[in-house]
Amino acid sequence: MTANDPKRTFASAMTRESAIRTRALLALALVLTGCNPPLVYNPQQPIAPNINDRSAPDLELRVYYDKPTEAFFFSPNRCIYVSNPFRVVVAGTDLDGGISYLNIGSPDLVPTAGAIIATPLPDVPTQVDDPSSPNVTYPNPGMSPGSHTAEVSYYTGGSPPGRPFGLATLQVSFDFGGKSVADISARVQNTSVSASTSAVDGYFVRPADAAHVPGSACTPP
Repeated sequence: MTANDPKRTFASAMTRESAIRTRALLALALVLTGCNPPLVYNPQQPIAPNINDRSAPDLELRVYYDKPTEAFFFSPNRCIYVSNPFRVVVAGTDLDGGISYLNIGSPDLVPTAGAIIATPLPDVPTQVDDPSSPNVTYPNPGMSPGSHTAEVSYYTGGSPPGRPFGLATLQVSFDFGGKSVADISARVQNTSVSASTSAVDGYFVRPADAAHVPGSACTPP
């Protein structure tokens, strides 16, 4: 074919058109990618409270039974042996209106005061024993005097109200101190006016020994 061959001219034109179309599609893809970034939830980002939320928050209770890395996720009516001391974590999730409050406690053991950690940190550094009559204050997160319950308050609705989070965790450590068994409980509340609560109770732990390795099942009292 010659340089003026119609077939060659047509083929060159099609090649140029295909290249232009390809570049245009690539540019469009880049624009769409920029306009629609992947949706990734940031647990450090506070969310707006929702007083009309009628659903209860999600709760997960986790016991670290063999310090510091092994974890056991509780299921109902269970009892396990744990190393002493041991760590407990409660996680609350509510993306509709946010977590306002979490606690972990035991009628048998007192949480270790220096090992109470909340993530994210709450805005307000103190809590009160009774919002309607705030006579006693204590750290946030922390425990009220004489209490067996560690707690953190993210949102109270008062002044300042604090900010709720879609995901929040509270972790504490316990020492058996000679006790042979302990009952662990946890609570999570969201920001609804009904203060919807999820709770777990009746979860037992016993100190591991030579005959009972950490993580093995035990018999509830």
